[in-house]
Amino acid sequence: MRTWNFGALRTATVDGVVVAVGMFSTVDQVTVCTLHEADTGRRLGGWPMPYDWCFSRPDTHLSTLAAAGETYSIVRGRGSDYTVHRLTLDGPVLLDRSEPHDDGIFTLAAGTVFGRPAVLSSDWRRIHYHHVRTGEALREPWSAPDGWRVEDLVTVAERTYAWLEPADETPRTDWRCWLWDAITCRPVVPPTFVRGYRWGPWALGQRPALLVKTDWQEYRVLDLTLRRPVGPALPHSVAELSAPGLGVLHGRPVLAAAAGTALTVWDLLTGSPRHVVALPDPPLAVAVVADRLYVADTAGEISAHRVPLRALHPFAAR
Repeated sequence: MRTWNFGALRTATVDGVVVAVGMFSTVDQVTVCTLHEADTGRRLGGWPMPYDWCFSRPDTHLSTLAAAGETYSIVRGRGSDYTVHRLTLDGPVLLDRSEPHDDGIFTLAAGTVFGRPAVLSSDWRRIHYHHVRTGEALREPWSAPDGWRVEDLVTVAERTYAWLEPADETPRTDWRCWLWDAITCRPVVPPTFVRGYRWGPWALGQRPALLVKTDWQEYRVLDLTLRRPVGPALPHSVAELSAPGLGVLHGRPVLAAAAGTALTVWDLLTGSPRHVVALPDPPLAVAVVADRLYVADTAGEISAHRVPLRALHPFAAR
């Protein structure tokens, strides 16, 4: 059995069933994508990536989209291409492998442009907008302001954001970041000062959020539209975390992240650990959905772990 070194996980709903799309890569340049029934772990299908390439950050390559009764996965390749599959309970169905422009693609997200399902892709300088099924250009590309580049794209609550960082900073001394609406091409808030390691941006409920190891010392989650922490920092005793995932469990914003084989759920409003799942091996990726954690392991398998209500609301047990 192959052991994967890097992994990413996205969830979606197909015909009322939660499915998990995984992307797994090895240091010896083998990469696959998989589709599982999330709650049972049953594999529905998969496909290999047509490259000899190590995708060390697969989280930036994988998106899902639900539109007009269909569910899609969009996977970025290593150059200027991406692949679109329609997801079904009988397995993934390849729709297209698109190379809509020759700028190169360094980040992408699925979203809606003028009411039409779209793939937004960026080469750091510009954002392109193409129909998810036909590849048709839906509008002219948008260019980042002078001195800035598009670092990431993320869709939250049907709104797609562009996360901008200063261009050509090596070594980096300007720690400002800037959140823009990728459809209206207007800034959402003024630039935000973010210094330290970061993960995301991701969806946290209805808002984009970022996990930051501030000044390389302590973990915090930032609400990017409010430009402030969601809650206190995690305790200084917290070890290095892996496979972090943000979400809302039982109405509470949480961070789920692993230290070794212990997967801990942190209540972000209090900065307190609320639930621990003991895993057989360190996870590669974690998704937080409804009342469950979905975990991708080094074998490329998916497992589901229910978090009880009393873990986040202690008075519920009384």
